[in-house]
Amino acid sequence: MGQPDSGHQRSRVKIVDWQRVIREVDALPAGQSVGINDVDQSMRTHIRKGRFTYIDPSLYEVWTERIPGSRTRANLYMRRKQ
Repeated sequence: MGQPDSGHQRSRVKIVDWQRVIREVDALPAGQSVGINDVDQSMRTHIRKGRFTYIDPSLYEVWTERIPGSRTRANLYMRRKQ
């Protein structure tokens, strides 16, 4: 009756409207941060290395805070550099 559990969980897919995030960050004073969402920690690295062509890493500071109990998920924060 069906397949046995493989023990692997599928990753949660989060869709982030980055254009909206950029608009909101740009509307705030420089240095004020915005919490984006809980995402995979690698998102921070992708943004910092410029892998998202519409996010200029020289204009924005990005960091994460670990989610307790998770090895790979973190809350992502972003702000304009001063």
